[in-house]
Amino acid sequence: MRQKILGNKHQKIAETYNNIGLVYVDKKEPELALQYQLKSLQINLLHNNKLKVADNYNNLGNTYISKIKIDLALEYYFKSLEIKKELLGLKNIEVAKSYNNIGTVYKLQKKYDIALDYYFMSLELKKELLDKEHIDIAITYDNIGNLYSNKKEYNLALEYNFKALIIREKKLNNNHIELIINYCNIGDVHHKKNNYNLSLQYYQKAIA
Repeated sequence: MRQKILGNKHQKIAETYNNIGLVYVDKKEPELALQYQLKSLQINLLHNNKLKVADNYNNLGNTYISKIKIDLALEYYFKSLEIKKELLGLKNIEVAKSYNNIGTVYKLQKKYDIALDYYFMSLELKKELLDKEHIDIAITYDNIGNLYSNKKEYNLALEYNFKALIIREKKLNNNHIELIINYCNIGDVHHKKNNYNLSLQYYQKAIA
C-alpha cells in the first residue's frame, strides 16, 4: 500500500525497508536482513540523506558481524563513522557508539591493542557527553574489562568490570541480563586467577 501511494524510491519506503531488515536481524536471518538493508541504503543514497546512510552503514556492519564477515563489518562501521564525524562533529554520542563498534571488530580480530584504543576513545567521549553513571558508560567499561581479560591482564580486567558493575547495580533490576553477564564476567576473571571461592561467589550472584 505504501509503495503504491509513495512510489518505490520514497524515503518512507527506505525507512520501512530498514525496519524490516532490523526484524530479520532479530530473527537471526542475516541474508534477508541484508537484502532489505541494502534496499534502504540505495534509496537513501539516491536522496543524499547522509545521516540515514550512516545508519544504514552501521546496521550493515552489525549484520556482517552476525555473519562472521568481520572485514566487511569494519568497512561499513568506518563508513558510518566518517559521515557522523562530518555531519555531527567529533563530540557526539553517535561518534562514541561508532568507536565502540569498531573496537568490537578489532577485538574479534584479536587486535586487542587497537580495540582498546577505540574502546577508550568511546569511553572518554561518553564520559564527556553523558552522566557519569549512564548505562552506556557501563557497557564500555565492561567491554574494556573483557578485553583486558583476553589479554590476561586480570587485575585491569577486574577494575573495569567492577566499574561497570557499580553502575549496573544502581541502574538495573537484579534480574537484568546485563547485570547477570557482568557477574559472570567477574566470576570468569577470578576463575582464571585461580580465586575459586570468589569465582563461585559471583557465579552464584548470577543465578540468584
